[in-house]
Amino acid sequence: MRLIKVPLTIGSYSGGIVKLTWTPEEHARVAMIGLSVDKRSALWDHQLRGIKHRGDQHVTPGEAADGSVMYPHLGSAACFVDYMVPETSGHTPVVALTDDITGDAADDTLADIPDPADTPASADALRDDFTANIMPIIRQNMIDMAAKTGEVIDAQDDLADAVDSLIQTLTREAEFARRGFQPWPGRFNDPADWQALLMKLANRVPLTQHETIRLKMARQVPCERFTMIPLKPNAKLEIEVERIHGTTRIAYAYAWCIAFDDVTDWELVCSPNGRDLTDLPHWLCTAMELTAASGVQTDVEKQWVAEALGDHALRVVSLFATAHSNDNDATIDYAPDYLADLLLKVKAGGGADVFPTYASKRVRISEHVPQFLQQFDCWRRFDYVLRYLESLLFETQALTTKSYQRDVRLVVYGLLRPQEDGRVPDAA
Repeated sequence: MRLIKVPLTIGSYSGGIVKLTWTPEEHARVAMIGLSVDKRSALWDHQLRGIKHRGDQHVTPGEAADGSVMYPHLGSAACFVDYMVPETSGHTPVVALTDDITGDAADDTLADIPDPADTPASADALRDDFTANIMPIIRQNMIDMAAKTGEVIDAQDDLADAVDSLIQTLTREAEFARRGFQPWPGRFNDPADWQALLMKLANRVPLTQHETIRLKMARQVPCERFTMIPLKPNAKLEIEVERIHGTTRIAYAYAWCIAFDDVTDWELVCSPNGRDLTDLPHWLCTAMELTAASGVQTDVEKQWVAEALGDHALRVVSLFATAHSNDNDATIDYAPDYLADLLLKVKAGGGADVFPTYASKRVRISEHVPQFLQQFDCWRRFDYVLRYLESLLFETQALTTKSYQRDVRLVVYGLLRPQEDGRVPDAA
């Protein structure tokens, strides 16, 4: 088995919507485990409208209180890995800031003071000349110096803000560069899963077909802890994304895939003649329109229902969230600071505790929820089975007041599990 990166065909943007497509060839034996794009900003200014293949839809949108529909932000399903491509738009050059501080050379020249040789000899004339000519010059110079001092202070403030923004940007860039590609999290090639499956065998507990597949793939794949979407030859893969705001255009996108060298392994894992949804990834979006005011509690309940998938539970692996400022006049901007001071408590539908105490107190949302797939950490792994038609309740509260409404996309990412009469295999 090999890890390969397949370029996707990028369609034309129409109304901010673009499709990324690929149709595997007749001889292809591949399963997709992740997605990457060439624009870092696309992770937060694009939303994922759908991942479709063989009639399956892997994305469920959320409807906000005003009826608007939000989809998961692209960064919850895609990575930015071409981090050597420079992106300088939006950065203020340091040279421009220093020019603002020093000003033009002509502005720094003090007004000319009369030559002492021209001063009248008499005391009265000297006094009159001083009052009429010298005092206005001194007064004007004092005014000019005060104004210049104010300009320097303002420019220093601007420089400090710009430097702080630049540090945040570079930190974010460095983080993406350090993390690199992140597959869709799952249980394939997971050492912890191997141990659990081997323990079942040791206790003479029979394995399900999917458990047998996971154990067979152990240590055969060049990456760990992932899930995948099997791709059937000659069947189109279609990924539809839409700009939330701005003008970013995705020029390059890649499907990261496992290529199977052994036909038997491929047929076992990908079930080309059947339709097994077990452990397929799914993105469930919760649309939140939160007030700009601080201290206001907003509760949003999200029910798990995807009729096209039938009775399947969603084994929640992680939550992802990003925020945009919205002035309700069609001006929307990515606003990570709007998310930074947001408190979150997660409950089961109806207000019951989860696990039973996990996330039962409001904490900063970043403690439980990363923004992007590339920031996924095992210590923030949610690991909760959301049964069909059950709900999660998200209680939020902001610490500070912002200028505009907060549009928050809270994404519930998980793996599909078969469910029958309320029973979910591998629910523990």
